[in-house]
Amino acid sequence: MQPPQLSYTQRRMRRTEAARYSRWSAGVAIVLAAITLGVYVERAVKAHIDKTKAPPPPPPSVEKQSTALSFSKVVGKQTLFTVRASKSTEFKGAAEDLLEDVQITIFGSNGERHDTIHTRSCQYTKDSARITCAGDVQMDLQSAADAERAARDPGPAGARMLHVETRGVSFDRERGLAQTSEMVKFVFPRGEGQARGVEYRSEEGIVRLEKEVSLRLKQLPAQGARLERRGGGEELMVSGSSLEYRRDARAMRLAGPVAASAGATELTAGELTLALDANYHAQQMVARAGTGGGQRPEMRSKKARGQGRLAADELVAHLDSSGVMTQVEGKGNVQGELLNGPAATTLSAGYFALDFAGRTGEPQQATLTGSVIAEARAPRSDGAGSLLRKLQTEALRLTFTPGVEKGSTRLEQAQTLAAGTLEWKVEDPSNSGSAERSTKLQAENIRLRLQPDGQPSEANASGNVQVQRMQPGRPEQASTAREGTARFDAKGDWSEIVLRGEVKLREGDRRGQAGTVTFARAAQTATLSGNALATDAATRTAARTIIFSQGTSEMRAEGGVRTTDIAPRGGAVQLAQAPANIFADRLQANPQTGRALYSGHARLWQGESVLEAEAIELLRNTRVLNASGSVRAVFPQTAFRPGGNAGNQRGVSGKDQSALWHIQSDALTYREGENRARLEGNVFAQSAAQSIRGAVLDLDFSHDRGGAQQLSRAAATGGVTVTQGSRRGTAERGEYTAADGKFVLTGGTPTLYDAGSGTTTGRQLTFFLADDTIIVDSETGSRTLTKHRVEK
Repeated sequence: MQPPQLSYTQRRMRRTEAARYSRWSAGVAIVLAAITLGVYVERAVKAHIDKTKAPPPPPPSVEKQSTALSFSKVVGKQTLFTVRASKSTEFKGAAEDLLEDVQITIFGSNGERHDTIHTRSCQYTKDSARITCAGDVQMDLQSAADAERAARDPGPAGARMLHVETRGVSFDRERGLAQTSEMVKFVFPRGEGQARGVEYRSEEGIVRLEKEVSLRLKQLPAQGARLERRGGGEELMVSGSSLEYRRDARAMRLAGPVAASAGATELTAGELTLALDANYHAQQMVARAGTGGGQRPEMRSKKARGQGRLAADELVAHLDSSGVMTQVEGKGNVQGELLNGPAATTLSAGYFALDFAGRTGEPQQATLTGSVIAEARAPRSDGAGSLLRKLQTEALRLTFTPGVEKGSTRLEQAQTLAAGTLEWKVEDPSNSGSAERSTKLQAENIRLRLQPDGQPSEANASGNVQVQRMQPGRPEQASTAREGTARFDAKGDWSEIVLRGEVKLREGDRRGQAGTVTFARAAQTATLSGNALATDAATRTAARTIIFSQGTSEMRAEGGVRTTDIAPRGGAVQLAQAPANIFADRLQANPQTGRALYSGHARLWQGESVLEAEAIELLRNTRVLNASGSVRAVFPQTAFRPGGNAGNQRGVSGKDQSALWHIQSDALTYREGENRARLEGNVFAQSAAQSIRGAVLDLDFSHDRGGAQQLSRAAATGGVTVTQGSRRGTAERGEYTAADGKFVLTGGTPTLYDAGSGTTTGRQLTFFLADDTIIVDSETGSRTLTKHRVEK
């Protein structure tokens, strides 16, 4: 059957659809071919890349390769360390493996550590369990807590570690020992250094730098502190032969010889130990001589103001967290020295501690104990020798204050904390260094203040104060008191010493005591005031004020002067066998010349003899007494014996009779050797029964049975007037003899007036006290008149 015939239009439509289908089918085929080709290309590229990245085939000597390796040493439950490598290679027939990107982490026996050793490649010896790293090695020593802190804070604030860089390190897996002989560089907070050779014992936590060690410690000032303060901004440079760092104790020990320097200060020692705090900041430095006779620790400082040196068996420096020194200690046989031009100061003690101010870093206070001796020697300003000051005590405290120059300090005060001795001595080199003069002050407590130029200004002493002074050609002068003060001049020599409270003095055979004693060096005087008392071998003097002149040995006393001659046989005069006592307003005496002058209401008495005058002068060497100005005296006379020959002739009997003579004159001189006194000027002498007037009166004395001086004879000249009862005699000369009771008038026209008997004249008239007998010697001869009085 024939298919039906299609029209042209239908045929054309079918041809169009067929062409469209063909084109669609071809497109799909092309897409599928492209996808297939892309997959193939992708696989080819990936295969190429994988082939490129793939390691080369192991050489014939390689037995096995692995991409990672890790092993640990564990004791009990504690991992001591872990070794990790990103790649390890085992070689055929070899005992060593190659480890790459190696990191050794050390935890310690208690897990408190997190020390790491890192390098690019190492050789691992299986038989010896040793790891040898020939290239660069980094070691970071820190605690587990610090490692955790650093992980949280990767900045500098979190870094608390000792970082070591070296090469050629070997690590013993069994012993936990890492070591190298190569150069080592290390860094820790506020410090860095280098050495040759390092040994790290991980289990003990000990790092040892073998030799050629040098450190640099950075001392940064605290916030707000001045840069110019002590240690502020300076670097401490330290060198030694070896160093041992104990990780757990954070202590570095440098073996000597050790040298350290910071600015103008240098330190040398046999060994030095640095103690670090938790932030690895230097906290303490301890310098010692070390074992094997190492060098004794010594600090030296060279500054514009002078040079200093401090040595001890052990020197310890304490530092704060900013690296500024807070204290320096010297322990055992401390020796110090300070040179400032020609002046030199030396110091010795058993212990020394110097504290620095926290904010300024300047010296603040120093304490010394154990046989402390401080000496300062400087040339005298006049060029004659040198002045030595010496302070000795068992404990001493020094106080510092800001100096005149900005950022400087000076010593302000030195105070003993135990009994001490302060001595000043002038040394004369022309006399083989012997002392020209010296002064020594001792007390339970001495406080010495200093001037800004370092010279002393004042010394205060308290408790059992003693002062000893030595001067050429003079005996030692010693004083005691409860307290005292010494003041100094601008040249540093003492100018005044004041002692207070029960003061006692001694110089040769002289003694003194008072409430206050003042020594003045310029005037060379010692002034005693307040119940002053001075004694020597012969006298004892009390007054309100007594002044001794050191140069002339003269003594002056003022105010209620009272002197007692305690050695009457050695006194200037001896009027009786009893001490002589003298009162006056003032006294001026010189024991060398033996002269003593009492002035102002002077009064002397000895036994029954009394002498008053405006001034009384005693000359001990010549044994002479001089009195002047309103002289008044009382002398006992030799006993009158009416039973003697004269009395018997006149029929008078009775016991011995004695009298006191009261004498006045302008001046009096008594000579002990002659037993004679001369009175001049308006002389008037009287007893109970008679009196004598004249221009001059000479008195002769004799000793009684007890050795006392008694008036035995009186001779007046120059207009003499004698009275006895109602009788009055005149002549140029009148002489009285005490033992006979007799008056003899001579010279001129001797005349005797009697109110009841009339007048009697003659060349010489003699009359007696016992009766009315008168012996008249005239040109016509001698006659005796006896007149009897009629009793009413």
